[in-house]
Amino acid sequence: MRVKPSAFSGPLHLRELYGKCFTKTDDSYKYEFCPFFNVTQHEQSLRWNPYSGVLGVWQEWEVHNNTLRAMVLREGDTCGDRFRTVRVILKCGNKSEVTNVTEPHTCDYQLVFHTPLVCHPHALLVYPSLNTSLQEEWDLIEGRLLNEELTKQGYEKSIRRLFERAGLYMSEAKRVEQKKKIIAKEEHDDELETGDFHSLEKCSKQDVKKMFFHYPDSWFEAITSNTKFYSLAAIFDTRIIGIIVSEVKRRFKCNREDADILASSFPLSTEVAYILSLGVVETFRRCGIASLLLNSLLSYLLSADQNNCKAIYLHVLTTNVSAIRFYERQSFKQHSFLPYYYSIHASPHDAYCYVLYINGGQPPWTFTDYMKHIGDSLARLQPCLLPQRLLLTAQKVWRRVITGTIAPKPPPVHHS
Repeated sequence: MRVKPSAFSGPLHLRELYGKCFTKTDDSYKYEFCPFFNVTQHEQSLRWNPYSGVLGVWQEWEVHNNTLRAMVLREGDTCGDRFRTVRVILKCGNKSEVTNVTEPHTCDYQLVFHTPLVCHPHALLVYPSLNTSLQEEWDLIEGRLLNEELTKQGYEKSIRRLFERAGLYMSEAKRVEQKKKIIAKEEHDDELETGDFHSLEKCSKQDVKKMFFHYPDSWFEAITSNTKFYSLAAIFDTRIIGIIVSEVKRRFKCNREDADILASSFPLSTEVAYILSLGVVETFRRCGIASLLLNSLLSYLLSADQNNCKAIYLHVLTTNVSAIRFYERQSFKQHSFLPYYYSIHASPHDAYCYVLYINGGQPPWTFTDYMKHIGDSLARLQPCLLPQRLLLTAQKVWRRVITGTIAPKPPPVHHS
C-alpha cells in the first residue's frame, strides 16, 4: 500500500468489524473489504498476470448533517494520472456482508456494506461517539452559534477541527505529512528502477554466495555454468538485492511427488520449469523486485523458443504465509500438500507445491473435471431427443416388417 491506514475512529460498536475482512465475487473480480484498513480487487482471470491491487486505504469519514454517511478510502493503486478511491456506504442488514460494488466514475468506486451494527436509528450519529470533553466542546460551539457569537462559516470550521481531533476527519497537517511520505517512497522506488538485472555468471561470486550462504559451492557453480538453469540477479548500487534461479527440465526428471503436475495427455518429454530460489534482501522487499524477477522468467518461458515448457512449479513452507500470498497473487495454484518435505535444523516441516500453467499446459483432471466432461458429452448428444429417435427407429423397423408381410407374392412362372 502507498500509505498506512488511519487509526480506528467512529462509534465503538463498529470496532467489532476491525480486523475482519469481507469478500464479494462476481464474474470478473473478487473484492475484499477490510473495515478500517483497505479495499482490494482481484481479477478472476486465467491469464498469467491478472490485475490484483488496492482500491483504497482507510482515511476518514464522510459526515453529513452530523451523521456518518460513508467511510472514505483513498490513495489506492495508480489509475492513469491519479489514484483509486472508494466510498463505503454502511446500511442496515441481517448480517455483515458486501452486497454491491460499482465504479460510478473512472477510478472512483462505491461499495455497499450491510451490517446489523448500524440498524439502530442512532448507530451512526457523531455526537454519541465522542468522548465527554469533545461533547462538552460541541455544546459550547452550539451555544456560541445560538448566541450569534459565531458565524455559520466559523461554526463549520470549529466543528471540522473538533471532528479532526476525534479522528473522523484527516487534518491538513496530517495530509501534508502523508504527502511527504508518499513522495519519499516514490523517489525511493524511482531509485530502485534505475537498478539493473544481470545473469548470475556476470555477478561477483562473493555477492551471490552472500545470498546463498546456506547452499554448497557446488550448487553455486552449477547454476552459473549449466545452461539448463535460468538465473537472474537484481542489482542496485553495485549490490545484489534479489535473485531468481529456475531449472528447465523434462517431465520424467521430476521427483515422484511432482510427476503429476501436468495432465496425463502431455508426454513425459514435456518441459517444466522448477523455481529453485526466489529471494530479495529484506530491506528491499515489498518494492516489486520479486515480481520483476518472476516476470522476467515468465517472459523467457513464454518466448517462441520455450513454448514446449507447459508449467512452472515450486515448493514453499506451509508457514511462509507472505510467500504463499505472493505466489497466489501471481496466479500460482496450490497443487499438493507435502508433509515433512523440508528438514530444517533436523526438524521436519510441511510444504505446498504451487504450479502456474503456461503455453497451453493443463493440470491433471479431477473427479469434477471428468463429471463435467461426461455432462458436456451428454449435452452434445441431446439426451432429451433420445426417446424420439428410438420411437422413429422403431416405427421404421415396424413399417418394414409390415410391408414385408403384406407384399404380394410374385406370380408363378409357367413353362410351356
